[in-house]
Amino acid sequence: MSPVISASAETLPNRDKRIDLDPELRDRAGVPRPRVTFALDPYTSAGLAEALKVNRDIFDAMGATETQFNAPYLSNAIIAGTTRMGHEEKGSVVNAHLRSNEHANLSICGASTHVTAPVNAPSLTITAMAYRLADHLAAPGGMV
Repeated sequence: MSPVISASAETLPNRDKRIDLDPELRDRAGVPRPRVTFALDPYTSAGLAEALKVNRDIFDAMGATETQFNAPYLSNAIIAGTTRMGHEEKGSVVNAHLRSNEHANLSICGASTHVTAPVNAPSLTITAMAYRLADHLAAPGGMV
């Protein structure tokens, strides 16, 4: 088996990275299709370039004679930020208690409320948020 080294990076939050509704494209039912706007920021690109350099140095130190490197890809990305959490209604979908800004009886819990997300699945963070939400809902006045 050939040795494998993997490197990953978390992109920085940026208001220009988003999922919104396409103003022109619609599905067969007439519903606007989602539009994804994303690009790697210079900080993340520099981090990935440095990781590649470190990986090459490791293989060189191992005396590897045949190496292969793949370009960064985003197909395994964690989808986050589509129901963004914030302190102000403008620019967010839910508040710090995960309550919808537009619907008082709706709470949303999951990676979609994160402004940014790690490269690894944020399962423990989501679990902690679910417990926090459950405590909030169970508290007196929590359902209001």
